[in-house]
Amino acid sequence: MIDFLNMNGYGIYIWSAYAIAFSLISILYFRSIKQLKKLEKEIQALEHKAAAEKIKTAESSISQTA
Repeated sequence: MIDFLNMNGYGIYIWSAYAIAFSLISILYFRSIKQLKKLEKEIQALEHKAAAEKIKTAESSISQTA
């Protein structure tokens, strides 16, 4: 088992490369999830604002016809 982990003396380079790659992929994944949640909140706020404007224009048109 130690021979496998040592990999003929190159184990330190191979395992550190795996650790760096895994770390970078993890960082990118969590940053992407964070950005996705932020964008979803922005979209929801814009949709809410647009719906409120539609309601306001509908109410004003109803009050003008009445």
